[in-house]
Amino acid sequence: MILETERYQKADISAYLPLIESSLAFFDEHYQMLARSRGAAVWTDDHKYVFYPSSAAETYKMAYNSTTLVCGLKAVIEQLLCLDDTYTPDRARW
Repeated sequence: MILETERYQKADISAYLPLIESSLAFFDEHYQMLARSRGAAVWTDDHKYVFYPSSAAETYKMAYNSTTLVCGLKAVIEQLLCLDDTYTPDRARW
């Protein structure tokens, strides 16, 4: 919603950028830790991230790469990377 506010209203969201990036960092670190603790791979053989364990639409537990999780992260990261140079997201990381 913060990214949409910037996109539609051109509002200054610099104060929220740390929140957005720390939220993404949480997913990155949390899922790597959970996968490793359960003996699952963090990356596939073709270098794609594995989100495990996840839940699909809050009903199916212990899912791999649930569509809701992947689509949500993809949408946020794409919008984050589309921000103009006024903002300084860690583009290399995302």
